Amino acid sequence: MFGLFKKKTEKKIEKPKTNRVIYMSNHVSKNDLVYLHRELPLHVHFFIFNKEEYELNEKNLVGRKVTYFEEITPDVLKKAISIIESEEPVLVFPEIRISRTGNIMKIYEEIAFIANRTEATIYPVIIQTNDTKNALINFTSLNPFSEKDASIHIGEPFQINIEKKPGVNEKQLATSIIYQKMTDLYAKSMYKYNVNLFNELLEASKVHDPNKIIIKDPTNALTYKKFLLGVQVLSSKLETILDEERVGVFLPSSIGQAVCLFSLFKIGITPAVLNFTMGHSTLIDCCETASVKTILTSKVFIEKAELDEIIDVFKNHGLSIIYLEDVKESLNSKDKIVGLKNHASSQRSAHAKNEVILFTSGSENKPKGVILTHDNIYANIHQALSVIDLHTGDRMLNPLPMFHSFGLSIGTFLPLLSGIPVVIHPSPIQYKVIPELLYNEDITIILSTPTFLNGYGKNGHPFDFHTVRYVIAGAESVKEEIKELFQQKFGIRILEGYGATEASPLLAVNTPMHAKEQSVGKMIPGVQYKLQKVEGIENGGSLLIKGPNLMKGYLIHGKGFVPLNDWYDTGDVVEIDDYGYITIKSRLKRFAKIGGEMVSLNLVEEIVAQCFDDIGFAAVSIPDKRKGEKIVLFTNKEDFNMRELKRYVKANKYSALLIPAEVKQVEEIPLLGSGKTDYVTLEKIAKSE
Repeated sequence: MFGLFKKKTEKKIEKPKTNRVIYMSNHVSKNDLVYLHRELPLHVHFFIFNKEEYELNEKNLVGRKVTYFEEITPDVLKKAISIIESEEPVLVFPEIRISRTGNIMKIYEEIAFIANRTEATIYPVIIQTNDTKNALINFTSLNPFSEKDASIHIGEPFQINIEKKPGVNEKQLATSIIYQKMTDLYAKSMYKYNVNLFNELLEASKVHDPNKIIIKDPTNALTYKKFLLGVQVLSSKLETILDEERVGVFLPSSIGQAVCLFSLFKIGITPAVLNFTMGHSTLIDCCETASVKTILTSKVFIEKAELDEIIDVFKNHGLSIIYLEDVKESLNSKDKIVGLKNHASSQRSAHAKNEVILFTSGSENKPKGVILTHDNIYANIHQALSVIDLHTGDRMLNPLPMFHSFGLSIGTFLPLLSGIPVVIHPSPIQYKVIPELLYNEDITIILSTPTFLNGYGKNGHPFDFHTVRYVIAGAESVKEEIKELFQQKFGIRILEGYGATEASPLLAVNTPMHAKEQSVGKMIPGVQYKLQKVEGIENGGSLLIKGPNLMKGYLIHGKGFVPLNDWYDTGDVVEIDDYGYITIKSRLKRFAKIGGEMVSLNLVEEIVAQCFDDIGFAAVSIPDKRKGEKIVLFTNKEDFNMRELKRYVKANKYSALLIPAEVKQVEEIPLLGSGKTDYVTLEKIAKSE
């Protein structure tokens, strides 16, 4: 992730394509002007709005016209606009100050106003240095750089064409457009191809303190040095044992699973990460779908989780079981010497194209295998880092399982490759233990799902979250009751995100810089999207996406590999406003068609939750002879009152179609291992009854 970068110009623009041109560059060092002076055409006029941000030696800018503005006033804006309108190309730093995070900070509205007013063609510019890459190490002071370890990227030109609409703030929209274009280029400048995540881990260990604890779980804590030693030793041994392209990984979230995954990456074997909360037949389906013949697991895990029965099922279906404890015991002196030698020489993997297989828990009869390449995952990590300001002073808690893409890519790989210490916890449902972990480990970042967060919020002491900077929620929508709980009890705003396993997984997220209530934030850099009209739904449409983080394709049971050749249809119905904020209306499968009308099951749940000030509800639809489909509501609320719900719907002028046809009491709403509501099980119950 953080290697040396040779001087390279991605695209050099000698002659502007329009008469009015503005180059807009990120700002990472006091030497930015010197570097840009070497790269940009000499006739580009440099505008400086904060002289204190630079250490200038005039002889380094020979022949360059530079104008300093002490402060941004109406007269200054007029002068800047006048120069641009005279068709003199200019360079500006829209952030004005040096970035303290390494990524793009806020764009000043005054700069956006200038660009919009002059109707100039804008060229985004990204300066990439060791310091921008290593900003996570020391994000408070960036050092001077030289040509050999810096590069500059100039992106595709664009113009700000804002259609005047009631309620649209032109300056805010212009800043939003500039930010999006610059972060797109910033993220793109970080991408790599033919990535092996093990090799990226090696690079991270060279940049960050190798003796710093980088990963911890309830049983152990390892530095980069010890973690990599474990990987080198285990991978050397596994290479002599395994002779297949794919193996199943059946382990709890732990240091052991992380070591196992990176060991497989090193020797070029694809792990198919199995969800141990699935039923026996589904797990067998997963193994058949991925053509897995061997499963790596742990005796201690099987014993503690009482999973002996599934091991018997695996064996009865001809699957070989390899216990990691047995692998460890079989290590002889030669194996250890080979591993130590490889570690001492920082031996890299020779495998350039690698994959990970995860399984969807959708409503299909058979699970689908999602093939994510290391390129996909690496791109998604940098897409996330380009909009979320994380640094090595952070400490992340990941209670999500690694068979869940959020817990694997963002919760495990991102911190390990970024020098951010991560605490792995194997069970997200230990609602009293996890708040204590936050407190004892001084956690600053926590990833979770809304259901789990609700448990932590109700059981946590108000001071347990006192060091937390970000609570990032995914997998399902965050109900207002949970947001209110966290705001009132801990003073924390939950940042809601959105993604899909097929997208590695992040697609959109709210950030402190760009957040909107009821939305999942803006699309992350590098993802293209379009909306496809859905019959019966007036506003928005089905979301289609593509980008470097999108999967290679599916493994379909009985069919094999089906590549993703173009756009991926998420199956989610969304609305996107003028500023790019995404609001999830529902999944196409989460609609009921009642009397020809499309009714959102998510909206049904929201209305019921508002009515009873509770979140213990789940709605499904089943066939109905009279109206085509009907809504069945499941609840664990003992005093549910249908009359009260009907009065609430009528008083708030909602459609009567949103009232469930049936209500069924359950002790608990069933959950998947990822924390999502298990709608498949609920639908089966509704149909059977």
